[in-house]
Amino acid sequence: QLSNDSKIIEEYQAYVSILLESSKKELIIKEQQIQLENRRFTFVVISALGIILLIASSVIILYLQKSNIRKQNLLREAENKELEKQLQNDLQIQQFQEERIEAQNREITSISLLLSSKENVLQQINSAAQQLPKEHLAVDEILKIIKSNLNTNQAWNDFVLHFNKVHPSFFEKLKSFNVKLSKTDLHLFAYFRIGMSTKQIAQILNVSPEAVRMHRHRLKRKFELSEEEDFNEFVRNI
Repeated sequence: QLSNDSKIIEEYQAYVSILLESSKKELIIKEQQIQLENRRFTFVVISALGIILLIASSVIILYLQKSNIRKQNLLREAENKELEKQLQNDLQIQQFQEERIEAQNREITSISLLLSSKENVLQQINSAAQQLPKEHLAVDEILKIIKSNLNTNQAWNDFVLHFNKVHPSFFEKLKSFNVKLSKTDLHLFAYFRIGMSTKQIAQILNVSPEAVRMHRHRLKRKFELSEEEDFNEFVRNI
């Protein structure tokens, strides 16, 4: 009986040992499962935090980009407004200068026409005085007065003085073309530059308008300009 009981006890101990070993294995498996779950949870938490951080970073970057774009747009608008204002000021200054030059050209034209009229009147008086009898006491005095006032060179010098104030270096640029120009050529170029009409130039030079047109055509050939090229535009660009 004791032997049987001993065998039963051994078998029971073996069963208990197996049961304990199985429980240990199950416990180890449970622990491993818990660790795996913890790792999964940690991974999920870290991934979620990473995604949240990535989204937050993206939002911040987009906000900063939009903010920078907004600032750049504001700066660009301010610069454009400043440039537009500067352009308007430049245009106003240019318009003022053009109007001033135009007014000065008109003034020079008026002076030239007045001088031309005076020269023509003196020429007529001179011709009339020379036809008077020599014994007339006032003839010599009249001729002296006419001679002292009838000075074409002085009239041209006065014209050049006013002209150079408005168009400095014009004659120097004109002569830089290395084209042989007569005094009449220079006169015509100056008159064309200030915008005189053919009729006005003819009046000053005491020639016909047709003569002025022919002379301008010869000047155009001197400078080898084609028929399509505008002579007035060429003179304005000198």
